[in-house]
Amino acid sequence: IMEVFGADESVGRDEQSLVRLDDIALGQSVRNELRKRLKKYSTKVSVICKNLGYELRAADPIAQDKELAKDMAYGAVRFLMSGYTGGIMAMDGDHRLSLKKMRDPTTGYVNTRRVNVDGEGYKTFRKYMTRLCQEDRDNSDLIARMCEISNTTREEFMKRFGYLLDRE
Repeated sequence: IMEVFGADESVGRDEQSLVRLDDIALGQSVRNELRKRLKKYSTKVSVICKNLGYELRAADPIAQDKELAKDMAYGAVRFLMSGYTGGIMAMDGDHRLSLKKMRDPTTGYVNTRRVNVDGEGYKTFRKYMTRLCQEDRDNSDLIARMCEISNTTREEFMKRFGYLLDRE
């Protein structure tokens, strides 16, 4: 992170000595990297940094937001009423997770949780995604259009994006 986003040793760190992402100009760093990568395609693209935090928090909640808030509040109250402190509420499907169970006992870091690609939630989100897939490799019209848009040869396009055409 330090190298990619231009952070130096003055950037704040949390209790596990991990870089505090709020101390990094993440949006500007991603914008600059995108501009650098897109420059070679001679395509005019406007990239704007926008922190959506306020807008997202100010939006009216949907049913899932309300259900999650209810479940998290219920779990937090049960946690506190059981005499525990120093916890965090997290959900994994219908199961509440404790911070103790989420941490690696050796490192003390919170374990990375993987997306269940076989679960209904992922399958639903995946159905609505627009992305290149294996079938697109044989669609010469689509590949030609992508090359035209990205101002690349077929070889350049395949070198850069071919791995996307090899996955599910």
